[in-house]
Amino acid sequence: MKSLIFFILLFLVAVAISPMLIGEKGYILIAMGNITIESTVVTALLLLVFSIIALFIALRVIKGGVNFSFGAWRKFSLASQRKAKRDFRKGVASYILGDYANAETLIVKSAEPINNEEVAYLLATDAAQKQGNKANVLHYLQYLESSDNTKHHIESALVRINTLMAMKEYEKARSLLNDFHRHVGHQPRFLALEISLSIAELKFDSAIEYLVNARKEKSISDSEIRAWEEKAFSGQFNRIIREQSNDELATYWSNLPRKVKQREVVIVCYANVLAQNNIQQGLEKVLLPLIKAGTNAELLKALRTLPLTKADDIIANIQKILHKQPENGVWLSYLAHVAGQTKQWEMSSKAFHSLSQLEHDKMDKVDFKMFSQVLMALNNVNEANKVLIKAVEL
Repeated sequence: MKSLIFFILLFLVAVAISPMLIGEKGYILIAMGNITIESTVVTALLLLVFSIIALFIALRVIKGGVNFSFGAWRKFSLASQRKAKRDFRKGVASYILGDYANAETLIVKSAEPINNEEVAYLLATDAAQKQGNKANVLHYLQYLESSDNTKHHIESALVRINTLMAMKEYEKARSLLNDFHRHVGHQPRFLALEISLSIAELKFDSAIEYLVNARKEKSISDSEIRAWEEKAFSGQFNRIIREQSNDELATYWSNLPRKVKQREVVIVCYANVLAQNNIQQGLEKVLLPLIKAGTNAELLKALRTLPLTKADDIIANIQKILHKQPENGVWLSYLAHVAGQTKQWEMSSKAFHSLSQLEHDKMDKVDFKMFSQVLMALNNVNEANKVLIKAVEL
């Protein structure tokens, strides 16, 4: 490019100097219709040079002006967007710090300019929920449901269903979940919501059916499943005995799969219902097979608080085990509680005293509370108060 410009300039210089060398000025005649322009070569060349310089200066000025205009336009046009991003960041920070009122205000205000309304309104929904502002929550949920950009998103649906359930808007939650029900079979999060919602709707039989699939999901923790089982089976057992009969409850229990009847939570739920309704024969049928060496200590701890009224056979079996294992803290605790529940105060007190003397098995809060009640029943008030203080200190 530089070489081309150099040759052009060289050519122009040659054109300008040639007339001088031969002693002629050289003339240029330009005719356009009736108009003629006559000039010397030197004058025309100078005019051309000056015109090029003027054009070059004009282009530089125009280019600088355009750059300035676009830069200024961009700066002013994006100012609101930058402010919205700052507000959104402040809103998220307020949300994390627990200032939900300020978080809701900032996030909603910045939702549209940052072009990420789904995330903004989901955060605002949760912030409003944490404030107990039901009207705002429903308003944001209605917006998310009406927006074509968000209403079909799985993540948005999960949050909306969970929020509606937290607000006990079960009908709306069910309607929304039904729209995404095809995902229940292969999306653990929808399966979890289906179980929770079924329990909230008192559809315990439906929740129990879905629990079969939930136990196979590695992403669902055992603690979650145990919590669902406790609510679902307790509700189902109580419903059957309330609306039908004891015999129907026994039939339902016998028809449950063997693996389900072996689950500790289910056993405890069933035993609790039987004990609360004083179904002694059914209760012994469930508990007696468990009174054997090797029974899970956690299961025995869960069973020790059953409201028993009669437990002679159970106590006899426990005593047989303790005859062989007199320093077994788990069985001593269970004997003390069963005897206490059936108001056999002396037997319960002796078992608790034996338990308290063990070094390898320590009494827990439940043990101390029951021991205190036993001592009160025996009119040993001072000792009962000392034991109760130990329970409070734990």
